[in-house]
Amino acid sequence: MSGFAPDTQHPDFVATASARQIGRDLFDGGATVRAKSTTYLFQETNESDDDYALRLNRSVLFNYVEKVISAREAVLFRKEPTRKLPKQLDPIAANVDRLNTPANAFFVDVVRNAMIDGVCWVYADYPKVPEGGYLSARAEQAAGVRPFLQAIPANCVIDWEIGDDLRLDWVVIKQYRYESRE
Repeated sequence: MSGFAPDTQHPDFVATASARQIGRDLFDGGATVRAKSTTYLFQETNESDDDYALRLNRSVLFNYVEKVISAREAVLFRKEPTRKLPKQLDPIAANVDRLNTPANAFFVDVVRNAMIDGVCWVYADYPKVPEGGYLSARAEQAAGVRPFLQAIPANCVIDWEIGDDLRLDWVVIKQYRYESRE
């Protein structure tokens, strides 16, 4: 890991940046696309600024991207998923991210973002245990210490390395603040 620089971007991150932005813009709909006027609606060579503004204001974008993604989501989640998890993880299913998000709602959001951006990262963590640990499982439970998940948007994971075992060895996450669903 010598020469590691935290601002280095993975070649796949760089190569897919434009597609992620287009996917997000199209999913967000006409107002977003219209706000980025010249990105999506080019001004003709002999078109005056006034004529271009008029054409831009008349433009309509039917948000088929959002409709297709919503339809795919509905198909994927028409039946509640069956999860085979260790019994000790049952209590966190109602609050997987420590923001009161149930597992099904969390994974619907993950799938939606993966369809929009091409990928959605899920960070699994366990809070730091105090030095010396807990005296018992009951004390640990009383402290509210438990594993949790956090969805990380595709544009926030800028670099990573996959090992020979096809597992992530490390990732670089650009500063990101996780927002509550409320």
